[in-house]
Amino acid sequence: MNSALLLEARAGDYVDVQDCRRTIVARPSKFMEVKEKDANVHELLVSCHCVDSIHTLVVASSRPGQDHQVAVCRSDLHPVLRQNGQPTVRRTSHRLPRPMELVVTQALRATLRGLDDAILEYVSGAVADQLADEAPADAAALEALLAESVAPFLLSSGACADDAAAAAQCAALAAKLLASPELRAQLGAAHSQDVRVLETSQSIEEQARRDAGAADAEQLLARMWGFDKIRATTNDELEAQQSALSARQVRKQIKLEQLTAEREEEQAELDREWEDARFLPDLTQDTGERDVHVPRLTINFKGKTLLSDTALKIVAGRRYGLVGKNGAGKTTLLRYISHYELEGFPRHIRIQLVEQESASKLSKEDRSVLDVVLAADYERTMLLQEEKELTAEEASQGADHSARLKEIYDRLVDIDSDTAESRARSILSGLQFPDHVVDGPAKALSGGWRMRTALAGALFMAPDLLLLDEPTNHLDLEAVIWLEHYLEKYDKQMIVVSHDRNFLNAVTTDIIHLTQQKLQYYKGDYNTFEHTMKENLRQQRKAYDAQQMKIQHMQEFIERFRANAKKAPLVQSRVKALDKILRNELIDEPEDEHAFRMHFPPPEPLGRPIIAVEDVGFRYTPESPLLFKDVHMGVDMSSRIGILGVNGSGKSTLINIMIGKLRANQGSVTMNPRLRVATFTQHHVDSLDLSKSAVQNMKEMFPGHEPDEFRSHLGRFNLSGELAIKPTRTLSGGQKSRVGFALMTWRLPHVVVLDEPTNHLDMETIDALIDALREYKGGVVIVSHDQHFVTSVCEELWVVGDQKVARFRGTMSEYKNHVLAKK
Repeated sequence: MNSALLLEARAGDYVDVQDCRRTIVARPSKFMEVKEKDANVHELLVSCHCVDSIHTLVVASSRPGQDHQVAVCRSDLHPVLRQNGQPTVRRTSHRLPRPMELVVTQALRATLRGLDDAILEYVSGAVADQLADEAPADAAALEALLAESVAPFLLSSGACADDAAAAAQCAALAAKLLASPELRAQLGAAHSQDVRVLETSQSIEEQARRDAGAADAEQLLARMWGFDKIRATTNDELEAQQSALSARQVRKQIKLEQLTAEREEEQAELDREWEDARFLPDLTQDTGERDVHVPRLTINFKGKTLLSDTALKIVAGRRYGLVGKNGAGKTTLLRYISHYELEGFPRHIRIQLVEQESASKLSKEDRSVLDVVLAADYERTMLLQEEKELTAEEASQGADHSARLKEIYDRLVDIDSDTAESRARSILSGLQFPDHVVDGPAKALSGGWRMRTALAGALFMAPDLLLLDEPTNHLDLEAVIWLEHYLEKYDKQMIVVSHDRNFLNAVTTDIIHLTQQKLQYYKGDYNTFEHTMKENLRQQRKAYDAQQMKIQHMQEFIERFRANAKKAPLVQSRVKALDKILRNELIDEPEDEHAFRMHFPPPEPLGRPIIAVEDVGFRYTPESPLLFKDVHMGVDMSSRIGILGVNGSGKSTLINIMIGKLRANQGSVTMNPRLRVATFTQHHVDSLDLSKSAVQNMKEMFPGHEPDEFRSHLGRFNLSGELAIKPTRTLSGGQKSRVGFALMTWRLPHVVVLDEPTNHLDMETIDALIDALREYKGGVVIVSHDQHFVTSVCEELWVVGDQKVARFRGTMSEYKNHVLAKK
């Protein structure tokens, strides 16, 4: 059987071809030869090329009736075997990588570190297939091809957090690929063969002479027994395969392009329709009714049932807090509502959703922040545009649009259009926007401020149903307090998802609990809901314990009198009653969603104060104003300090000075020489290697320890068993944060500094964190907008602002009133 196959090897590797052991030898010119040790088998080296010191051989065999088995025992991986001269050969009969796959694999290894071999093989194969089907014309086309084939994998696997990170990785991969001569040679050319057509005998002879000299070439050709026959047969087969394959690929490519064009046009049309329909409800159906009742609601998302045969009920004027475990489907429900995708949901109700994606759309927005907020009231924008067009027509064409213009003016009066700008500025001011930012371009804002802009637009629009998904995540405490005050007076319907307990207590009239694929409704704020849930849990536990006791007594009676003939009727009666309970009436053991704890390990004691800040002042440059001056404060192992202040006031700068990351311009910071400080930010969680487990992440950060030590430490944070060894990407947001807490406390810090630790945490994790910090034997410094969290943990409040850092002598509630009084 004549055939050709690929072999990947390095110089000095041992090769087993048909049980014929040879040694690969590399020449300086990158040409290679195979030294035979068995003359009874006839193979020949047809061609080879080298990429990053990895040689790919094309070996053809004339031995009939035999399947090829080729293996490589790498000398660099098995030095002991090589020294002994008796290498153990690993056999394989599967398809070896194509040349382009090797190029792609090398680029992937250099660009995306940490991927395992199986994933590398999958991705490199997919990219090589696309490069074969569609040769990119230039670097831009290559980057676009990678964005289509690799970026979705990076996002779905958790290797990249967002589209921007995936695009950056694809750009880096494209640059690495373009550095390879193999790909550069193919840019702009069609190439669909897995194994190239063999060169002519003259070409090989010339190549041999160039690379090894005439004498070596003659010796090599002398060993190539049957070469002409093999070359002719192989070329004929490959050309026939190429012709059929090319025709299929052309048809496939034409069909793919047609389908792609159709999909793009359909999507563009849907986008246009969505932009029109999204903000313009069907007012022809408006009966004035604002209550919503969808009796039988089921939502399936990505193969998972989130809601099953439950009812959605929204009463006019009520403000609902939507709560439930992370991943239960809260965000998905809000999106379905905002898209009018629920059957039976009234289309005349105006809806506005504010979520993380709302902010991302502003990254390319050229308009000012103020104009973006004003444009959120789509009806006002359309009326003003129509008024402008009709007035222009009257001036240029003498047309009479007075009737329609009167309708427009009347409607503009109804919606209070004249005060729109002042109302928008007031909302932006409440959300802590400086005046120069309000009039600046929205695209210049950071992610957090873009989120505030989207929130301001929704508040300005004042829809019939306002949907808010974690609106406090990017707000400072002052902005949260203002938003609470604003929403307390919101007289329309609202559904808000939030982990901030105080915020929910302030703005909600009802709670919707999403649990076990059902929506359960409770009157009152979050505290009332929590009290009701605890009482329900107590009653369920009481009923469960009573039934378990009853079952135990019945089983004991049956066992005691099973052999007693006189008691047989009673035993039989108990058996039937027990069977009925077990079949139809068995009460499930109630689960407490908040029943887990975390424990921060205690450090050894240090004398006080362990951090002393005296007369400290700071400015970033000699020309910039002082952030603060004359700061006096201290931290010891019993400290529970909350740092408050608006964004940009200098909270993070103060903390960095306290822990020695920044040097003060004035004054001094004295630290105990044995002090260990650990910090926690959301960045630490985002920087985890999602392809690795919690144990592996800890091992990478703290080498030299046994896995069992890490497992024991992770157990303190309720990450035992499978949770400690499964890929981090499979963990929930709260579980990932617990990995971050475990990393933070590994070295037994004397002081922990937490910057907005409750962002993206669910209620149960926040409660567990509060308990852990209360019991912790070291000092705690916190920056947080979560009032409940600060109140539960902190014993001192320090406010940064107006070029000073001053202790607030009062409670969190009193500070809230102080902020509102200033406004």
